[in-house]
Amino acid sequence: MERCENIELLRVEGKYISFIAELRTEKKILKHIMRCENCRNWVISSIDGDEIHKYFGKLFDTIVYDPTVPKYSDYEDINSFIDARITWRLERLDELIKNAEMELDEISKKLIK
Repeated sequence: MERCENIELLRVEGKYISFIAELRTEKKILKHIMRCENCRNWVISSIDGDEIHKYFGKLFDTIVYDPTVPKYSDYEDINSFIDARITWRLERLDELIKNAEMELDEISKKLIK
């Protein structure tokens, strides 16, 4: 006997749901940093450090080669740089979430109920 297509679709559906949840959590964290002085100061003190990489990867690195990412050297003030990077990332997250939700919708339509 073979398994039906739903098994694979359900597995993929779960991965998309998990991915979307992670992206939404990242959005909440970044929005929190925009509002919370304590966390913003932590980001400022940790820029380019290993600790911040655990949380944000290279988001706040001062040297980035991607031309779409706001550059540290373009900002006189560290807070403006952080705001620009967060705003840039939030826009990317919105795109990723939208695309993932569309894919999830397509998968859900294919599932045999």
